[in-house]
Amino acid sequence: KSDASACILPDGRVIFGSSAGVQTAIWDPVTDIWSQSGLAFGTKTGNTKKASTNEETWTLLQDGTVLAVNTKVAGNTAEKYVPEPASWVTANTTKSPLPMLTIPNQTAGPTGGNPQEIGPMVVLPDGHAFAVGGTGNTGIYNMPAASGDPGTWDDGPTLPPDSQGSGSPNWTGTAALQTALDAPGCLLTSGKVLFAAGNTVPNNGYWSQTNWYIYDHAANKISPLDGAIPGSA
Repeated sequence: KSDASACILPDGRVIFGSSAGVQTAIWDPVTDIWSQSGLAFGTKTGNTKKASTNEETWTLLQDGTVLAVNTKVAGNTAEKYVPEPASWVTANTTKSPLPMLTIPNQTAGPTGGNPQEIGPMVVLPDGHAFAVGGTGNTGIYNMPAASGDPGTWDDGPTLPPDSQGSGSPNWTGTAALQTALDAPGCLLTSGKVLFAAGNTVPNNGYWSQTNWYIYDHAANKISPLDGAIPGSA
């Protein structure tokens, strides 16, 4: 079980990732032709993608590149796909860990104790990208000043405390924060971001309820919406 990543490119083609590896491919809806990508137009024998595409969140940036935070390896690394020259390149490292690699003391659930999950990543009107971490941390990607530069990352605000899981002897997660494991998010017409998160409960399918939050980039603040949706995620 896995979630392969995908993203629509500026020219209408779609780039897809493998469910268990570094391979990427592009589908052209006009010609209905598939081609392997990330090989620098065939000049490289190995894929330029360094980390597995499985469970990553891919986001199209305003310069036409595709940003991804690596979910399968430690080290807070990120990568970008650059259509010209059809290669994956470094996008620097996030300040704080964003993917939830392990949930301590979890033995059941969809992936046992190794979810390797992350939340949504949304491009803001000013060009920054707001990434919600599976760890409860968030990150802000700053677009590079010049083409070819990797860009930089800043920390965003953390999610609120995990009011249920942090009280359990089974939960010793990252700073006892709420998490966004494989959670959705979108850009609102106001320029703010709506996204989901929740209390993390080991051996309970991750969440005991779904909470909704608004991120305001101008204030660099996360605020809760009133009410919660019962049920696990």
